Amino acid sequence: MKRMLKFLRTTLVGGVLFLVPIIVLVVILGKALAIAHKLVDPLAEHLPVHSMIGLRTPIFLAIAILVLFCFLAGVLARSALAKRLVRRLETAVLANVPGYELFKGMGESMLGVEKQTGHQVVLARIEDAWQIAFLVERLEGGHVAVFVPGAPNPLSGSVYFMTQDRIKAVDIPAAGAMKCLKRVGAGSNALLRGLLTFSLTLGAALAVPAVLAQPAEEEKPQASKAALDLHNPVATLTSVHLQNDWDFGYGTAKATAYTASLIPVVPFSLSPDWNLITRTVVPSIYAESPLGGGGSHSGLGDIVATIYLSPDQPMDGWYWGAGPGLILPSATDRVLGAGKWSAGPTVAVLRQDGPWTAGALTGHAWSFASTYAGPAVSTTYLQPFLSYSTSQGTTFGVDTPSQYDWKFRQWTVPLEATIGQVLTIGRQQMELDLTGRWYAERAPGGPQWGLSLTLTFLFPK
Repeated sequence: MKRMLKFLRTTLVGGVLFLVPIIVLVVILGKALAIAHKLVDPLAEHLPVHSMIGLRTPIFLAIAILVLFCFLAGVLARSALAKRLVRRLETAVLANVPGYELFKGMGESMLGVEKQTGHQVVLARIEDAWQIAFLVERLEGGHVAVFVPGAPNPLSGSVYFMTQDRIKAVDIPAAGAMKCLKRVGAGSNALLRGLLTFSLTLGAALAVPAVLAQPAEEEKPQASKAALDLHNPVATLTSVHLQNDWDFGYGTAKATAYTASLIPVVPFSLSPDWNLITRTVVPSIYAESPLGGGGSHSGLGDIVATIYLSPDQPMDGWYWGAGPGLILPSATDRVLGAGKWSAGPTVAVLRQDGPWTAGALTGHAWSFASTYAGPAVSTTYLQPFLSYSTSQGTTFGVDTPSQYDWKFRQWTVPLEATIGQVLTIGRQQMELDLTGRWYAERAPGGPQWGLSLTLTFLFPK
């Protein structure tokens, strides 16, 4: 009877701890959306488009502003000033709340934010089983206090006091441990490979006897793993790309176009099994006239946003993602954009075998609204790619980001070759890429060849 009451109590408390943050988040986002809607409502009345992807224009703009505000807040939170303010708040107030540091670290891990929280992941021997636990404090007399989280809700659990010889320190990231517990032990083989040579039990319902080998992921240098993740479009790696493109040989004047693009790639964990990867391309363009004596044009181009829903683990060795793509007519000059709201499906499929990455991106965009008169958009995008990454973080790749315009029945097929190198300056990891391309097929008056130089800042978990 006591065990049943304990089970009901811990399950109830765990459910409350799970639901309260979600409810608070929903309420806050609802209020923020209402405020943003009031701000954009007067602006939306002057726009020629009254609905976008099934949403009224004010609602769509309010959501876009809210997403942008969250992104900018995240960027601000990474600044040194914001970190100092948070540390002072934690030191003065929150550190006095019982269990704050532990649950803060666990919450960050559940969101995929890995930090040094001071609570090390250990294996604690409970009766005849080993359980994943967090070392809370070392006590006098050779004893320790550990928190043993439950499964599948690791925010509930029990505190144990035991001698130090009943715990084993393991090099397991907190995020990986939390994900394993939430999945009731699924993924234990990859998480614990090479760390143990004895039987391991995760809670009363999980038993995993194992004599495990050194994990392949730990053998890979950090630079090599970063290079592989960068060439996986559905990898859960936050990055910001500063891409510079030069295209030469437009028209009879052999004109040049230069495009500087800001490309943030931000993944979100929806559940232990599914991720959402967002990629936004914000281009700024300078284009010379393709005709002799013509003027140049410069300004913002059309913004392209894609979202991939992707499984957390590869399926039979294959990574994939699928979702919507949206093109916003944000160009400040008619020459620099299509002037159309366009949307359609996008798909990414690839396989990584050792240092090799091979796959393809594809999608299609149809226009559904206009900001000014012009031809409708119906374009298919296809980009097969192949790359090889060395253990030093150097990548050699080839790809062909091709487009087919169904309205004009015209292919644009650039053949590209890329070399990239992962670098670390201070604590910041980044990659520098140089790409050369030649247009095997192009529209009349289109470019003949081009170069790209991209600097990518990496923010691993």
